[in-house]
Amino acid sequence: AEVKPQPIPMDVPDELLTVRFSSCFEGGNLMYAVYQPEEDAFDLVLDHDLHTMGHTQWFYFGVTGVPAGRSLTFRLVNMCKSDSL
Repeated sequence: AEVKPQPIPMDVPDELLTVRFSSCFEGGNLMYAVYQPEEDAFDLVLDHDLHTMGHTQWFYFGVTGVPAGRSLTFRLVNMCKSDSL
């Protein structure tokens, strides 16, 4: 699945403008990522698992362009299958 481009918020630090997400490979399931400047974190929204009723139990994506020595925080915001939590 191709990650849908999202507008870059005006308050993304310049050092993070090179960060790119990808799930264009077998099993990739990232729909999109949104930078949250207040928490200096990326919220990640995943595609639902196939043949389920909208459940998401796993994640698989790639990230490139992270500046050397820079830590990033990712939050998976739609991991859902309540009886497995």
